[in-house]
Amino acid sequence: MNFNCEDVKKLITQKERRWIDWKETAFLNNKEKLSYQLVAFANSGGGHLLIGVRDDGTLEGIRFQNYDEKVKDIANVAYDRCSPPVLFDHQLVSCPEGDVLVITIKPSRFMPSAAVEREGKEIKARIYYQRSSSGKRLVTDEQLRWMFNYSPNPNIEDRFITMFYYNRDDFSIPSLSPDVFEISIPPYKASDIYTYFLSALGKEATRYLQRQERDEIQETLKFVAEILPYVALLALSRYFGSAWPKRICDRLGYPMELLRYQSKSLMRENIPLPPSEAFISSKLHLDISSILNDVPYWGISMPRGTDVKVELKGSTSLLSFELPEKFTIQIKFIAGEWRPGLPPRHPLSGVLGHPGRALENAQWLRQIASVGILTEFKADFSFPEEDVELFALYHEWASQMKEEIKKHLDWEIYVNSLPNSKIFSIDYNVKEILKRLRKICK
Repeated sequence: MNFNCEDVKKLITQKERRWIDWKETAFLNNKEKLSYQLVAFANSGGGHLLIGVRDDGTLEGIRFQNYDEKVKDIANVAYDRCSPPVLFDHQLVSCPEGDVLVITIKPSRFMPSAAVEREGKEIKARIYYQRSSSGKRLVTDEQLRWMFNYSPNPNIEDRFITMFYYNRDDFSIPSLSPDVFEISIPPYKASDIYTYFLSALGKEATRYLQRQERDEIQETLKFVAEILPYVALLALSRYFGSAWPKRICDRLGYPMELLRYQSKSLMRENIPLPPSEAFISSKLHLDISSILNDVPYWGISMPRGTDVKVELKGSTSLLSFELPEKFTIQIKFIAGEWRPGLPPRHPLSGVLGHPGRALENAQWLRQIASVGILTEFKADFSFPEEDVELFALYHEWASQMKEEIKKHLDWEIYVNSLPNSKIFSIDYNVKEILKRLRKICK
């Protein structure tokens, strides 16, 4: 990122010191302390170190005449006194009050970095630091174990495509195992959850969605985006019921008591409902509260104090879980592509859409349309200053949440589990041959 003087001053006024610190120019002369700062930032997800700023946040007022030499000195410390070496970017920002050297430290990638003492080429001592809200601090044994066993950067990110497909004539979920095949196709895991919402659409809502094709496309995108946070919640409840705390403690080897008093359950009555101006509320009159009361829902076990929010914005929606100063988990749904016919990469699309078979299957295919949704999963964590065991539970909870969401909604996982399209083509051809042989025999 390119900083200007205003950006630097905003950084200095931030109360959160976990990702920002500043030092006077003389600090660069102390290579040992500089190495401590570099590894602390690298082991805590990265951050900015501002050189040329006094403790009170005012600029020293100096001008860096030897800027290249200063950067070279920092690079030598980052390479020789840090192991693995710390990577960083740098920029000189000139303000009326003086220059500021902005050092942007990148996160450690494969293992935590240590400030080291060398004896020749050999390392004789390693010291591990991390950042906290009050500055740098030594890493505890439990924190170091986490950093080596998992990742110095605990954040989780993933993105994948979710599909929604439906019968255009009545807005129901079609069977993708037509009578022309002997082989059955297992259903897409999200389909049965979609059915809860489609079944609740009244005739007026269905007609509203079935207007001219251009309107159908736009309105369907909004509909799908706005129900997906609730689809995700219903999917999560299948795993994160009351048995989840025991499963996760067993997996990590922690006593159940550690989580029993640190968790709560998101019950039906506490699920945030869509606002009255939302598309599914104002145009389709979909009663989400009634749907949630009528469908299987086992609650969602989650860390005590977690706040759950649902935000709906046109063809984009967001489901978030936040525990202040611990983590923020966001699942974002962006409905983007509407297309007639079978969803992409479905094995039947190459069989039924074959030029020689398209005519007889045209009517069946014309009844189906699909919507592609980009699903983004992002979990940001504040690395623990004290309770690492509880942090590990939070991290495992988020990791399992991602896996459950992908298991139900990731289209690629579903398609890869299906038989090869060639099997369906063979099945189709065999049936056609048998049909013609019967005619000949008659």
